[in-house]
Amino acid sequence: MATQRSRPAAGWLFAAGMLASGPIAGCPAALGGRPTAAPCPSDVRSVKATGPNDASPGSGGGTGCPPVTSPQLGTAVDKSAEGPARDSFQPMAPLNRPRYGFAHAAFGGRIYVFGGGTPRSSDGRQPTLLDSIEVYDTISDTWAEIGKLPAPRFGAAAAVQGTRILVVGGVVDASGGMAATNSVLAFDPGSRAVATASSLPYAAWGIGLTALEDGTLLAAGGVSGAPLFMGDINTNPLTVVDNWTRLPAGGGAWEAGGKLPEPRGLGQLARTNESATLVGGRPNPPSGQPAGPADGKLFRFIPALAMWRQLSTTVDPQSGGAVAQIAAGKFLVAGGLREPPPSTTPGSSDPGFNFGDGATYLATATLTGISKQPLPGFPGATLGGAANVNGKVYVFGGLSGPMNSPAAKADGYVLRTLPQAQPAN
Repeated sequence: MATQRSRPAAGWLFAAGMLASGPIAGCPAALGGRPTAAPCPSDVRSVKATGPNDASPGSGGGTGCPPVTSPQLGTAVDKSAEGPARDSFQPMAPLNRPRYGFAHAAFGGRIYVFGGGTPRSSDGRQPTLLDSIEVYDTISDTWAEIGKLPAPRFGAAAAVQGTRILVVGGVVDASGGMAATNSVLAFDPGSRAVATASSLPYAAWGIGLTALEDGTLLAAGGVSGAPLFMGDINTNPLTVVDNWTRLPAGGGAWEAGGKLPEPRGLGQLARTNESATLVGGRPNPPSGQPAGPADGKLFRFIPALAMWRQLSTTVDPQSGGAVAQIAAGKFLVAGGLREPPPSTTPGSSDPGFNFGDGATYLATATLTGISKQPLPGFPGATLGGAANVNGKVYVFGGLSGPMNSPAAKADGYVLRTLPQAQPAN
């Protein structure tokens, strides 16, 4: 039986981070969605539509669902009676189990979370991999565990294609130890069944993943070596890949796309109008270092030419942050890891190294990069999740705290408002 956990009366710990993003199935086109045959959640059938972005038939989303409450973009759930807001954010119900490095996607008015891990030791470098699937009901503000993956999986990405959620890549516990995988799972939200889908051309975790305007899934970069928070990364450094691939809108096999301008792992990939932009991440480490420093480079994919180009502008350095698509050219970046991993003995204290210290901002695509509007007051986390459901943005889960004592988080927040992005300096 699915278990549910409601929001406690108080609780301000954070959760964030996302390795994959894309249009939300069943959301209006104005919010970056595309029409699907997604089933309508039964618990929203009697709710009255109240704004111009409602996901009602004929409103642009084409969902065929009964009207659903969806305030105009720039507003969010009013929970002021339950406690004060923390700047731009206020709390939502926590996950049933604290976790980070999970795959997640929004579908049919709900948010689904797949696998991930929890720290096995005090320094967070040996996670226990998880196989559970949780779903968040945005109407009742509750999480429920609804099933399991065939095997535990950490660091995967997820995106919606048609009426299924694809869980892509990640780390699995193989016979020779934990290793990156190229396997892809297809989850059916209606039957809650998990099936094997067409595999990626390469094995990696921390892949950037999004759905393009025509429904094609685009995957870029990733890490093929030992996970950043797993084992001794000084003797097993990260191996960042420069591959990219895409899955046609009709499904079938992934097409080997070629090479990125440079290796890129743990970057945030978001659809930006008819193209996609890879934000931040980490390159391959310099000689003798466990991992390359996070940077703020931007790489844009040009679908018509099937090529990438580096943009002339940069943003705040970070990797493993959360991305939530707001519209075709607008998205949220939340948290992530700014500082490079130290080249010291694993478990040692480094006061300048903190999970979740990356910037949080609203981004809007420009010709040369992105403009951004900071969103203050976000506690921050790495390898958590973010999703847009009917114009409301939710961030949840992740790894937070200093290097010598990080903790997986269950807590989450809903963004109260979406300010207009301003040109970056």
